[in-house]
Amino acid sequence: MEQNKINQLVNRLTKTGVWFYNLDQDTLNWDEQMFEIYEIDPKDFSGDFSSLESLVHEEDLDMVKESYRQAVEEKGEYNVVFRIHSFKGNLKYIKANGVLVRSSKTGDRLFTGANQDITEIIKEREEKEELSQILRDSQETAIIGSWQHNVKTGQTYNDVITKRICGLEPDYDLQASEGISFYKEGWSRDTITARFGELIETGKPYDLELPMITKQGKEIWVRAIGKPVYNSKKEIVKVTGVFQDITAQKEKEQRLIESNEHLKKLGERLSEQNRKLHDFAHITSHNLRAPVANLMMLKELLLIEKDPSELAQLHSLIGETTERLNETLDHLLDALVVQSEVSVERQKINLENQVEDLKSRLNYVIKEAGVKIETDLKLRHLYFNPLYLESILLNLVSNALKFRRNEVESTLVIKSYLDGEYPVMEITDNGIGIDLEQHRDRIFGLSNTFHHHGSAKGVGLFMCKNHMEAMGGTIRVESEVNVGTTFILQFSPSSFISE
Repeated sequence: MEQNKINQLVNRLTKTGVWFYNLDQDTLNWDEQMFEIYEIDPKDFSGDFSSLESLVHEEDLDMVKESYRQAVEEKGEYNVVFRIHSFKGNLKYIKANGVLVRSSKTGDRLFTGANQDITEIIKEREEKEELSQILRDSQETAIIGSWQHNVKTGQTYNDVITKRICGLEPDYDLQASEGISFYKEGWSRDTITARFGELIETGKPYDLELPMITKQGKEIWVRAIGKPVYNSKKEIVKVTGVFQDITAQKEKEQRLIESNEHLKKLGERLSEQNRKLHDFAHITSHNLRAPVANLMMLKELLLIEKDPSELAQLHSLIGETTERLNETLDHLLDALVVQSEVSVERQKINLENQVEDLKSRLNYVIKEAGVKIETDLKLRHLYFNPLYLESILLNLVSNALKFRRNEVESTLVIKSYLDGEYPVMEITDNGIGIDLEQHRDRIFGLSNTFHHHGSAKGVGLFMCKNHMEAMGGTIRVESEVNVGTTFILQFSPSSFISE
């Protein structure tokens, strides 16, 4: 109790009041000395923080608001000197200090601080000079400058900090027209020119964040605030504002954006890997279940069968099932290797040479089938893995030859072109086609076949998809039964080579 009385005595002698503000609950509490400083009866006090802004001197209001914003959003501390008009209309000088903390119980943001009435101190120390220095110190800390422009005379006053932000000497006479020229040419300069003119003409205030170029050629970001000042006739006599270097803040924002983008890409990559893992697990369980079940059944039959001829047949079936199981495992391992390769070799590939080499390898089959192959290679080169591309084209062209219609002249068209930033290849045939309504979701699955053809194993399209995705590309299909099929290969933008 004695300590509390001592604190009250000290506060009264130093004219210091203590206040507490809960930002999340918007509640403000004052001690007795605060009411004396602001000259208001406690019963007339509403506890509304925003209403106190009307007491701040109009020339100091922007600075107080900005200092408070920085305390809440950045620094966590509040140190500023400003003037007020008390509830009785008396001009006073206030030195305010505060710190932002969090309640250990509720987690609310709490601002606690002290306001000291330093009016007598200011007057004793040559009021104007001392106040000017204190205000400058406060502005220096936050790198906040101020400016005024007289609408009638056209003269502009900029303080030392504003000039320093622009890279100018303290005694430099910086007028509005030249000040605007420091804003970066283009959008930034056009914006400030329009808004400054609008402020003078209509009184519409602005609060902008724009890039500038200092006298030394350094690009910075500034926050520019402007507002009108009216006379008793409600005429705009001058416009004033504050000016702050926010380059450090912008750089932090940019680093945060880049970090978020990096995390987003990592998340997308992880999601894609999880999807592939899920698909691979599904394919593995689906394709291994049948042959393993067959082997288990054949084993049971071997244990009970006595007839030599039946036993021989069972041994033959076990051999066939084992071969199919081994073949399936080989295909799954090939796919797993493709998906797990972090870096795959890329080379510049001449597509015309690649297609000609493919036609040469399949020459006998092409002649026997009587297939006419046409090419339209508007995109002549590709930056890709040559073995992957060879495998993809060989599978797609072989399928086109295999599933042709005998009753029509077979044609195959191979195209390449650039679609925006994406290199694209198309392989189109006029063969028997695929019923996409029935099979669309199974087209690129392992061991999925869609025609009764003895050599169809359902592996080629599965590997095509794996090769394309491993290189950042995609493959899709358009098809109609008894009309034909088109496979569209869309490569990543990094696969494009300018001719």
